[in-house]
Amino acid sequence: MTVEATAAAANNTAQTAAKSNKSIMDKDDFLKLLVTELRYQNPLQPMEDKEFISQMATFSSLEQMQNLNSTMTGLADTINNRWLPSMMMQQAGQMVGREVAYLYLDENEELQSTVGIVDSVIMRQGTPYLVIQGQEVSMEAVIELGGSVVGMETAYYSQILDKLDQLLKQLGVETEESHD
Repeated sequence: MTVEATAAAANNTAQTAAKSNKSIMDKDDFLKLLVTELRYQNPLQPMEDKEFISQMATFSSLEQMQNLNSTMTGLADTINNRWLPSMMMQQAGQMVGREVAYLYLDENEELQSTVGIVDSVIMRQGTPYLVIQGQEVSMEAVIELGGSVVGMETAYYSQILDKLDQLLKQLGVETEESHD
């Protein structure tokens, strides 16, 4: 008997401690309170219909707010843990091949700036870093974006090919394009 009473007291204490840790009354607490109020009401002075309807409306509002809170928490988690890192990686990926100016601390811990071409992008703990000449550079350190070096190379190659075609035509050499 003593063991059972002690176990029941310990269980009751644990439940009370768990309840006291909650600073906000949830829908289960509200429903228990309403049932207790109905159970112990004075039979000669029962609860008014308006009062009961008001309490049920409050209960319904509380439940809807908790559901909304749960949905918003889930949405925030999805945005922060899935969409945001993906968007940051896409944004950083668009910088590959571009010339950037960025800040760094030199050996004397003084802030310096330099220019380099973004070789690739890596993710570290959900944060993208630009790889420039083997160094990992935070996107926050970038102070200026230049044009796309890769795009410029393509334009130069195109110009060179056009000049070669003109030269070959002047020399009287037929190219595959002239046979078409």
